[in-house]
Formats: sequence, C-alpha cells, structure tokens
Amino acid sequence: MDIPAREAGFAAVTSCLLCLALLSLLPAAGRAQGTGQPNLAIPVEEWAPYADGGNPPAIVGDTSTQAGGSPALRLIYRDAEPHWGSVGRQVTLTPDTRAIRLRFLKHSSGPGAALYLWLLEPDGDRWVQQVTVDGQSFGDLRQGWHETEVPAGLFRYEPSGDGKRGMRSASRLLIGCNFADLDVTFAEIRLVLAGETPAESPARLPPPARVEGEKGRIAILAENFVIRRPETEGPFGVTRPLTEAEKRGSPSASDPEFLAELATRAGYGATLLSASALESPGYLSPSNFDVLVIPCAPYYPLNAGEAIRSYLTAGGSLFTTGGYAFDQPCVRAGEGWQTVDQALTVERVDREEPPVRLNHRFAIPADGQGPPAGTVGLFDPSYPLKRAAYAESLVDFIPRVRMDGPFQGWAACALLGSNNPVFPAPYARRIPLLMSFDAIGRETGALGQIVHHHAGPFRGSSWAAFGVTNRDLFARSGPLAAEFADILDRLVRKVYLHSLRTDLALYRPGETVTLSVSVANFQRQAVKVWVQFELFTEEGISVQKLPPEEKEVPPGFEERFTGLWTVPVAPGDDFYEVVCRLSSESLSDEMRTGFCVEDRQALQSGPPVLLKDNYFLRDGQPSFLLGTNQTGAVFCSAFEDPLIWKRDLDAMSGAGLSIMRVLHFSPFVVSQTGEPRARPLDLNVESLPRWLERRLDALVQLTARYGVALMLTLHDWMGLNLTDEELEAQRRFASLVAGRYRDCPHVFFDIQNEPEVALDRPKTDFALWNRFLLERYGSREALQDAWESLAGDERPGAIEIPQEGKDWTDGRRVDLDLFRVWLLDRWAKANAEGVRQVSKAPITIGFIQHMTFADQLLGMAWLDFANKHYYGDKRRFAAEIKVVDRRFEGKSLTVGEFGSVVDHDAR
Repeated sequence: MDIPAREAGFAAVTSCLLCLALLSLLPAAGRAQGTGQPNLAIPVEEWAPYADGGNPPAIVGDTSTQAGGSPALRLIYRDAEPHWGSVGRQVTLTPDTRAIRLRFLKHSSGPGAALYLWLLEPDGDRWVQQVTVDGQSFGDLRQGWHETEVPAGLFRYEPSGDGKRGMRSASRLLIGCNFADLDVTFAEIRLVLAGETPAESPARLPPPARVEGEKGRIAILAENFVIRRPETEGPFGVTRPLTEAEKRGSPSASDPEFLAELATRAGYGATLLSASALESPGYLSPSNFDVLVIPCAPYYPLNAGEAIRSYLTAGGSLFTTGGYAFDQPCVRAGEGWQTVDQALTVERVDREEPPVRLNHRFAIPADGQGPPAGTVGLFDPSYPLKRAAYAESLVDFIPRVRMDGPFQGWAACALLGSNNPVFPAPYARRIPLLMSFDAIGRETGALGQIVHHHAGPFRGSSWAAFGVTNRDLFARSGPLAAEFADILDRLVRKVYLHSLRTDLALYRPGETVTLSVSVANFQRQAVKVWVQFELFTEEGISVQKLPPEEKEVPPGFEERFTGLWTVPVAPGDDFYEVVCRLSSESLSDEMRTGFCVEDRQALQSGPPVLLKDNYFLRDGQPSFLLGTNQTGAVFCSAFEDPLIWKRDLDAMSGAGLSIMRVLHFSPFVVSQTGEPRARPLDLNVESLPRWLERRLDALVQLTARYGVALMLTLHDWMGLNLTDEELEAQRRFASLVAGRYRDCPHVFFDIQNEPEVALDRPKTDFALWNRFLLERYGSREALQDAWESLAGDERPGAIEIPQEGKDWTDGRRVDLDLFRVWLLDRWAKANAEGVRQVSKAPITIGFIQHMTFADQLLGMAWLDFANKHYYGDKRRFAAEIKVVDRRFEGKSLTVGEFGSVVDHDAR
C-alpha cells in the first residue's frame, strides 16, 4: 500500500482501491497481542485454595471445554459465611502487561454472585478488580461462554503491606468467589501485553503540496484502516452482490476520494493525505488546512494523535464520520493497519500515570466525568443509538425529509464547557443536524452535529461529527452527500451565533424583556452581519419582529447584539419563544430561547406532594415515584433556559419521571456564577436576588405545568457546626424560600445535600461542645460520674474536645459521637422550623451513604421522610438503604442519588 505515491498523483487509483483495501487488516484490538502468553488456567494442579479466612471453592479439572481434552479450571463455590472464598496460583507480571484476558463458561450462579481477581505483592499489598462483561457482574450474566479483559489500570490498590505500589512485583493471582453460589470453568486465563513495537512507517516522502481552492483548503485522511464496504448500486439502479470480503467491510466508512470530489466541486482544494503526512512536523496546521476530514471513524493513526490535537487547539476545524471519533488508534502492521490498546501497563500503573487518549471515553468518574485536558469531547459511550427507526433534519441546509433507519452507532453529543458539574463555563455551541426517533416518535439521539468553540482550549475550532456505524451517510447514493459542501462551509467560515439569552427567566405583565446574543467570527477576514430577534407564542404565532441590527465583526472577535420587548399588560400567554436569526452574505444561522410570563394559577397547579401511611400519593393513590437530579447548573449555565426546561420536562413527563431534585441553590445568593460560594451569614437576606428569584419562579411554574414535583435543596457546602447567628440566618432563609412557594403544592424541600458533621472551627466547636455537655450533664459531678475521671481544672464550659478514638468504653469519645448527633439535630431542627413556620411542604435531608458524615439513624427526628444517596455495589444497596428505613415511625424510604463506578469502567 504505497500511500506516498498516491499523494503524488491519484490517477488510476480508483480501480485498485478494493485490492488495496484487501491488504488491510480488520481491526481486532489485542487479537495478535497476548496470544503467545501461557494459559494460566492450566494445568489445574497449579491452583490451590487460598487461606484468607474464607470458604474456598472446590477445584475440578474440566475436560469438556479444552481442545484435546486437557483439563481446564472449574470452580464450584457454595456460599457460606463470610461469603467469600479464593483459589490462587503463582504468576509473574512483566512491565508491559496491560490486562488479564478471561474466557470462561458460566454453568450457573445465584443472584448477586461475583468474581474478583486479586494480585498479591510479597509484602502484603494487594490489587483487586471485579470481573465484569459489558458492565455486568457474574451473577447477571447468562449461562454460556463469555470473554472479557480486566485492564491493569482498573485494579484498585489496597495498601496492606509496606504501602509502596508495586504491581510489577505481584507473585500470586487469586480468583475470588463472592456473595452467592456459582459454578464456572475457565478455559483461558492469559496475560495480555501492550503489544509489539509498531512497524516502521514507509520511508517518509515530503508531504504533498496543498491543493488550493477558492473557498479554502481541506485535508482528507486517505488510509485503508478498514475494508470499506463499496456501494452496490450502479447506473440505472442496477445492483450487484457483495463479495465475502466486501461483506466484512465497514458499512459506515466514507470514500475519501469521493469526499475530495465533492469538496472540489464546491470550490475547495482537497488534499488527500497519508498518516505519515499528518505526522510531518508543522504540516497539519490551520495555516495550511481549514478542515481535517476523518472519513473512517473510529480509526486514526496513533502516531499522528498529537499533531491532530495541536491542530484542533490551534483553531483548525474537523469533520469526522463513521462512528465514535478517535476511539481506535492504529499502527502499521505489514501492509495494513492494526488497532492498538492504550490501556495502562503494569509499569505505568506503578508510576501512577494517567492513560493518554485523544478522546474522552475514559476519565475520572465523580460528580462529573473528568476528561484529561486536551481530549476531544465528541460522543459518549453511555449514549449509543438505540431503537432509532427514522431521522429528520433539524436545519434548513439539510432538506427536511424523513430518512428511514434503522440507525446504529453513537448519538452525536459533545462536551460544551469546562465540565464543572455545578458551575460550568460555556466554551461551545452545539447544533444538532439530524435527530433520530423511535417508532412512536420519541427522540433517540442526534445522528450528526456541528460544534462551534468560541472559548476554552479549542477556541476557534469547529467540528462536524456523525456517529452512525451501519450506513455511509456520505456515499454517492447516501442521504447527505449533497450536504457535505454546506457542512464544510460552516466549518470554514465559522461565523455563528452563541449565548442567546434573556435577562430574566420569568417576567410580569408590563415588564421589559432584554434580549441579547453574541456573534463570533473566526474566519480570516472581517464580516458584516445582520441580526434580528422575533418572538412567538407557543402555538408558533409571531407577536413581534424587532428591527434587524447590522454590525461588522473583525476576524477573531465577537460582537454582542441586544433587543427590547415589553410583555403585554393584558392577560395572555405564559410562555414565549425567541428566535434569533443571523445573515451574512450566503451564510445564515438561527438560535432559540424562551421565557415565562408569571401566571399565579399555573404556579399553584402542580401535583400535591402528599405522604400518607408511608406512601407518597399521586392523584390520591399510593405511588412509586421516579425522578432525576439537576445541579446548580440550572441556575447559571448558558445551556439552561426555560425553553430547554420545557423540552426536558416534557420528555420527563412522557417517560414517567415525576420528580426533579435541584441542588446547589444557595451559592447563587451572592453571585450569578456561584463563585465565591455563599456562607451561612450570606443567607441573612430579605429577598432573593431578582434574577435568581425569577429563575426559580420559572422553574416552579414549568414543573407545575408538566406535573413534575420539584424537590429544592436549600443549602450546599455548609457546615453544621454553626454559631447561633449563622443558624438563625439559615432558618430565616428556609422561611423565605418556603414561604414564597407555600401555595405551590408540588414544591418540597431537602435541607442540605449530603451534610457532613465536621469539627473544623476550633473556637466555635469548643463553645458548642461545652454547651452540649452542660445540656447533657448540668454539673461537674454528673460529668465526673459519666466519665469516671476529670482533670482538676476540667469543668463544664472549659473542657477541650477529645481526640478521635474507637474505644466505646471511653465516655469522652462516646460523648464526642453524641455531640456530632447533637449538632446535626440542632441544625436540622432550626431549618425544619424555618420551613414549617410558613409551609406544610414535606422536608428531608439527602444523606450520603457514609455514616461517618452524619448519623442517619439518630438524625431524622425533624424530617418527614428518609432520603439517602448511594454509590456502590448494587449487592450492598439493600443493606445500606435499610439503615435509614424509618417506616415504623411513618417516615417513608427514598433514594436521592445513585450511580455505579462499575458502569463507568465498562465504557
């Protein structure tokens, strides 16, 4: 495959494309890697029960699964206290070990059964990881054969020896059986190495001369990473059958030469590039090429990864189609290509290195997905296209025709900001191009999108991405071939609207609405633009078209446009949609937002949140209510507005979700950005800031309209060891908010998200500790009787807080724990009283699962129902949630948040 020669001239290449493609290797990550490593499942005699205090499984030689009848490792575990048992054997890890591959036959299991792999260091330190297949634990798998890899980078380090990370030194491999009966045969257990050294690239020729074009220059990657399944339809509708080799080809990879043809017709200079050209220092740059086209996602040349990253961060634009962008790095293998795994090796795990990736499939799971800086935030592994039966265009430049499916692959989504889960800074604007729907018309995800970056690490870069994997959308007979040039125009010209907003989310009749939007210009010359606002009722009736405004926007800059409109005084609509249109020469753009108009009747029309006999009632009937959480981004994000809420609430209602919990509310009392965060005394206000008050009013009005209950969290990130003045400020704030919505029966309250009783204010803690002792004992004599000993100068009012300890016979330390409960009870009582003085709305606290944060048993005296958050193994969920089960007191049991690291690791 002589790619450099093809760069010099592409004559007569089309006829041999199939032959060239057949020389390529189908991607098979790890297929040729690790197969030469010994099978640790045999001989069975190497395995023995491991003495860890558990109940080890029986070891049986299974001759029915191996070629030639050689016995494989069969484990039969019968669950009993302490609900674990292990077998082990010696193992030697090389520095380049990246995973342990398993092929096993599941015979049977009880519910909740689990398998774990352990790596034991000689000094006693341990590494552990659960065995899962596509995110499912062993007990959830069907009976039959399964294959999976357990990456070295996912093993969790447990320092029980010298505390020095040394996975490389691990000398024993254990298989742990847990929680329920199981029967499994391991046909293969092999170490997987990081792979052979990539093959040498062909002798590098000078990169090709750029092909010039009137409208710009396009670089198209032209490598045969996969066999591309050709079109079978010829002239006059004549079709031909596919060969067997062609049937194995990718149905979604686009033909780079046909894309070059389309670009040339549209006035662009299209240069076809090899991987080595991309790697040439300084060649791939925005000064050389306006757009880089990747026609064969998810594949890209590994060695060109940094060049691509640098190009995008410098403002170069991107077009990618065929699947999940930058998900399969490839290296040369003979005449073709082979995918490689960038997972951490044992050596890199010991050095605590992060994996290096071009996209952000993997990251640090927490309140927000934490991708490394510089990763391309296109697509998400938790958002595949499912049940996508048809698609329709959402933009004017793609004809509004229905495209029949089915469509498979990845929904087009993107990371548009700083990824802060609460206070995200906006970096980009996303424009979905085609939306897919299921058979009954519900959205199932976008097939394609354009993402314009006006800020952040990719400022000035625009991306188009299509994640469909079962169809070439840009084939000669494809549905979008005619639109390829229009998409390129938007990636090259980069003149667009962003940050459309109104100054308030809800207005009252007679008030003035201030509309504003920004126009960015990231092309090389100044541009004259016209911007116009138009307002519509929900029924689509235009009520006002403001005069257009004209400005010139210099290259690399943006301009802000504004408009004013007065809400009619006469009673009318309670929601308006704003359409903002931009025109510039032959380019146009459009954005939409919306706002509410106050309607007291609508505000008070929500479904009542009622508790009776341990059940929540809906329409008078006991109901099991489901909902979702929303962070403080709802108050500050540029991506949140009443039009978005309206669409989200409509989707929630259609999906049977009837509760929205909104936390991180109090930080915005002092700032529209939420930073710096509000402190307790900042809550001592007579009213909410006008913008925040109206934003919350709009949310209350819209949730009422869609029959969704609103659970508002009053405080966040505040301690419980408060002075009397601080506690009074919180109590008054609770009354202020609850009183405002006393007549809105669908609004109820969570006092604080995951409170923690921390003793981190020495002066305040000392005073409160001594107050607690005085209330509890009243005198030095009573305290002496309880603690059995006091120093000569110790007396209630002058006793230091004791050090932490675990001796339950030590009266001081027992009282320290009771002091924490006292602080929690004092704080909850004040806030609950603040709500109850003005409202009958139910009250709870969203406790995190750890008892060390706050005592969930003794801390619910002032609450109407129990609420707990849980992030962990689902097998422990029932036991964890039972801790806060107070139904015997008439306090219903609810789960406020939940999630799973196992699901993240399956990404």
